[in-house]
Parts: sequence; structure tokens; C-alpha cells
Amino acid sequence: MLPPETIATSPNASAIGFSNLEGHGRSRNNQMEELKAQIKKESSRAAKLSKEALAAFTTRDFVTGKALMQQAANAGRNCQNLIEQYQQTCGELSKG
Repeated sequence: MLPPETIATSPNASAIGFSNLEGHGRSRNNQMEELKAQIKKESSRAAKLSKEALAAFTTRDFVTGKALMQQAANAGRNCQNLIEQYQQTCGELSKG
């Protein structure tokens, strides 16, 4: 098993629920900023992939379009997970 600090710093850590690890030197504000950046990145990725999929469908390249749309849907789900984490972190901060 990987040590927590390796998991927490992996590029997909937040998408798989490991960005909320406590006690590893990150303040809540840093965590919030990191989540905001990840949300922005993942939403941009979803939009880009969706546009590429639509372009592929327009040229009747259905196999590529379908693959790109699946990737866009996955990016959208990852973005939703990140938003939920952000909201949970906001709630924890407001509680004290």
C-alpha cells in the first residue's frame, strides 16, 4: 500500500477521495485553493473533450466521438466529486 503522502499528492488524489487527508502539512485554505484549481481544470477538460467529440460526430467519426464523449462524461463526474469535496470543506470551515 502507498503511504498517505504519496496518495495525497497523486494527480488523481482528489478524484478518488484522498485530498481530504488530515495532518500532512496542508492548511484548509491551501486545500480549498487546490480544490478550486482542480475543479477549474477538470471542468475545462470536460468542455474541451465534449467539443472534440461533437467535432468528431460532425465528421461522422462515431468511434472517436463516442470515446471522447465518454472521457468528457468521466471528467464531468470527477468535477462533480471535486465540487462535493469543496462544499464539504466549506461546511467544515464554517462549523469551526
